[in-house]
Amino acid sequence: MRKAFLVWGVIFTAAALVCLAVGCGKEARDDARDLVDAASAAVEAGSAHLQLNAELTPLEGEGGLAVSVQGDAWLGLEPTLVEARLTALGLEISARYVEQALYIQMGGTWYRVPPGTLEGFDQGTVQALVEVVRALPDILSASREVVPLGEKKVGERACRRLGVELDLAAAASLEPVRRLAEAMQVPVGEAVAYLDGADLELEVCLEEKKPVIREIFLALDVDLTSLPDIAGLPLLPERARLKVFLQFPEYGMEVEVQPPSESVPFTGF
Repeated sequence: MRKAFLVWGVIFTAAALVCLAVGCGKEARDDARDLVDAASAAVEAGSAHLQLNAELTPLEGEGGLAVSVQGDAWLGLEPTLVEARLTALGLEISARYVEQALYIQMGGTWYRVPPGTLEGFDQGTVQALVEVVRALPDILSASREVVPLGEKKVGERACRRLGVELDLAAAASLEPVRRLAEAMQVPVGEAVAYLDGADLELEVCLEEKKPVIREIFLALDVDLTSLPDIAGLPLLPERARLKVFLQFPEYGMEVEVQPPSESVPFTGF
């Protein structure tokens, strides 16, 4: 099941990587430097609203359903707070992280996720993800290449598209990334090898007038063989292409999250 949670770890890390990225204007344009400056300013921004649109498509020859996920999330860093509302397979799912506790709402019931219930992903993983967010300047400084890909309009904002090739080995050597891998119960070398073979794509849209990240596109091949069946049925493909679009309409807002008034322990799927 570790690969499955590695996949979701990649998604959440990508979301965290850009959802707080706000930079300041410059006289001369330098795409790679703008990315690093935006990441540095992220720690000071402290919060962001992100909009998610993800698609999971079976690879050629695979069975299973194509799945889409849409929703909104609000993230605060000090203290760590998360409020998310998603729709997938016609189901509405909400999540909250507050007071170092993770809650998930399904079918109208709030569940508190005790440590160790979800292999490789619980409140310890959320805290480790936050530490990775704080290390973003170092991660992006080690990018192998940042390539301009043209222009794109995100919402009402004119943006420039950048293709980013991350140096996965360099990122894996950073202590916050190693702690995240440990929290997810995935050896760092295994995570790097997994992503190296996943045909990873990463594009970032910066505002035309200043380095503020407004959209990220992430795509990779994923192995879902260890995910549980849904309602006892193998609905998901074993191997699929995951595409994630994340847009960021607002930064620096106040994020307020309260624990559910009532919740029951989550015991697994």
